[in-house]
Amino acid sequence: MKKLLNFIPYLLVIVLGIFAMLPLFHSGFFPTHDDTQPSRIFEMLKALKLGMFPVRWVPDLGYGFGYPLFNFYAPFAFYVGSIFYLLTNNAILSIKILIGLSIMISAVSMYLLCKEFFGKLAGIIGAVFYVFATYRAVQIYVRGDLAEYFAYGLIPFLFLTIYKLYLSFKSKNLFNSWIYVSLSAVFYSLVIITHNLSGIIVSIFILLFILFLFFKNPSKKSAIFFISSLILGVILSAFYSIPALSEIKFTNVLGQLTGGADYSKNFVCPIQFWYSPWGYGGSVAGCVDGLSFMIGKLHIIFSLLSFVLALMLIKKFKNISLIIIFSFITFLISLFIQTDYSLFLWRAIPVLKFLQYPWRFLMISSLFSSICAAGLFALIFKLNTKFKIINYLLFVVVITSVIYLQFKFFRPETYLNLTDSDYISQQALNLKISKISDEYLPKEFRIQNSEFRITNSLFIKNSNVTLLEKVGSLPHLSFEILTKNNTNVILNLAYFPFWHVKIDGKVVSIKNYQGRIMVLVPKGEHSINIYYEVTNLEKIANLISISGFIIIFLGIIIIKTKYGEKNS
Repeated sequence: MKKLLNFIPYLLVIVLGIFAMLPLFHSGFFPTHDDTQPSRIFEMLKALKLGMFPVRWVPDLGYGFGYPLFNFYAPFAFYVGSIFYLLTNNAILSIKILIGLSIMISAVSMYLLCKEFFGKLAGIIGAVFYVFATYRAVQIYVRGDLAEYFAYGLIPFLFLTIYKLYLSFKSKNLFNSWIYVSLSAVFYSLVIITHNLSGIIVSIFILLFILFLFFKNPSKKSAIFFISSLILGVILSAFYSIPALSEIKFTNVLGQLTGGADYSKNFVCPIQFWYSPWGYGGSVAGCVDGLSFMIGKLHIIFSLLSFVLALMLIKKFKNISLIIIFSFITFLISLFIQTDYSLFLWRAIPVLKFLQYPWRFLMISSLFSSICAAGLFALIFKLNTKFKIINYLLFVVVITSVIYLQFKFFRPETYLNLTDSDYISQQALNLKISKISDEYLPKEFRIQNSEFRITNSLFIKNSNVTLLEKVGSLPHLSFEILTKNNTNVILNLAYFPFWHVKIDGKVVSIKNYQGRIMVLVPKGEHSINIYYEVTNLEKIANLISISGFIIIFLGIIIIKTKYGEKNS
């Protein structure tokens, strides 16, 4: 019975989260800014079926020329989505399931974090505030950025495991400390491989949180363990992050950091945090944007009240008050970074330009304003120990108010009678979806005319070349050709260093011709083999990630064997 009662808060936050996912039960689908997600899940599963793991290259995007999407676009949410697609055979339904799952993960992760700080009732309040933050609605129903809104749910787990690591120092249990080092590393890596830009953002604030915990209880051992958890997280994510950083030069991704995506044109005006009209448009320079940057009025009001009350009660409830004060200051920092007052920071720290939109920090604003709101009511509940019925009534009023005020944002602009064919047909993949996102093609790549947008031919037409036979399909393809003389054959395949070509069984050099593969074929009849092979750098990156798991398991075995009895 007791175990059943302990499960009730989890069930409650999940049930309350259903209000945020009601539009998912509508037939059809809804348009978003990044209307490519069902297609990318389809491509992920297709690549897995081709035997690729980790998946890097996808065959149908890039106007049918293919490109290494998941070398650069963080893949974890799409691995999860491919499981649902395999089970349902429906890409749109798989996306809806992923959205619902991300909302449930957000609710549970935030509940666990706030429960650890403040107790169960406050934990539920924090979870509801986090799930119904306005930016959450923007992520799902306006922007449609699957990777980002999936990472949103994982971030509280990272802060929770870091905090549990801090608590383990007090018990002086080395085994428990290593377990939380490992869990922190896993969740840090998951954030990175779910949404790399969220990884950059959260790194700033997890460092601030670690510094806060360190100064609460400074010791050499705690510093080593905190640093180890972050380093291990980087190691675990190396299979993705190293190629993403080193091979970006082969694509046009850096070209996306200018124009409307230039950070200097996307700062938030302070008043917009309090009120900015709800919309389904884009971000522009100035204070009138097509989408809203509101945090939530109750989020702001309760954050301010919690800070004031924490200052007043810091001697009586020191631990709770310190967490609230830290959260409020961090909340203010996240707001500051989004305004043009922080322009000097964006200019001084080059990596920030990759974030494109300063308002991405709203995920951090949502996190810490929700913690503050939970902390406020934790203090109120602590003060009122005689009349607990009042606490429960207040709890119901707060939860109801948040959902009532925020629910109106959790809806799409419209519903469209879309089916999977609108996302995964060859026409859709090679044209519509490719046009939305073609920055992962080589920077020299040019669409010369409309006939090149969809191509089933192996190479650009050449009167000197005749195709005799074709066997197999990419990423391992063979064909026989006849050439009238020595001829440069331009393959209809985007140029990347993982492609290799053999002529009559011998590896030959390939050249980059306007972003396509070009190979010199001698006169006569020849057998051509095109095959995908993981680059040496990618192999090293894979091994680094594997070494991270080996370190974790060896650490568990060694510590359990050597110190198990002492720490039991």
